[in-house]
Amino acid sequence: MKKIISLSLALLIAFSLAFSLSACKGSGDDGQPVLTTQKDSGSLDDEVKIVVPLFSIDEKYQNDLDGLCEAYGYSSAKLNKRDETVTITTNAFRHKLLLTRIGMRVIKAIYDLEEDKKYPYLVSVDEINDDDFSSATITVKKKSFQDLLPYVIGQDLLLYKMYEGSGNYDVSVIVKDEKGNLIEEFHYSDKDK
Repeated sequence: MKKIISLSLALLIAFSLAFSLSACKGSGDDGQPVLTTQKDSGSLDDEVKIVVPLFSIDEKYQNDLDGLCEAYGYSSAKLNKRDETVTITTNAFRHKLLLTRIGMRVIKAIYDLEEDKKYPYLVSVDEINDDDFSSATITVKKKSFQDLLPYVIGQDLLLYKMYEGSGNYDVSVIVKDEKGNLIEEFHYSDKDK
């Protein structure tokens, strides 16, 4: 039931954003990578810049950044060859829409782990903090638990944080046993290798 409610809310947000679509205005790119978004002053036309890893972009657009801009309505996308990142310039509306899509993918990916045979010790995904994707709570069978699963979930949460552009790349995965007792809380950040 939690899955259905989370996905329904994410879809509702996506549709409400789509109905309020306004024309996007292009803006110049000074070529300097920016690690955080500009603060939203309330206008959906405010410029937003985010830097994301090249690997996180759909494969069909990794060698066609102009196609990426055309497909998603971004003002520009520039490859930073030194660190294999892409600086995307867009407006606040497009950024919110992007975060909605990424958030829906992250929620689906994490809940799909319940059906993944690689993690037979996973009992349930109990909660994903979908306000800012900073944490998730799972229940596992304690005797067969392996810590690869929190790492996988942590990487999904970090993907959202990168696209959010807030500069806060710290997430946690809380692991409980079937009785609700805390097994361990795993912390991940962009500094983790």
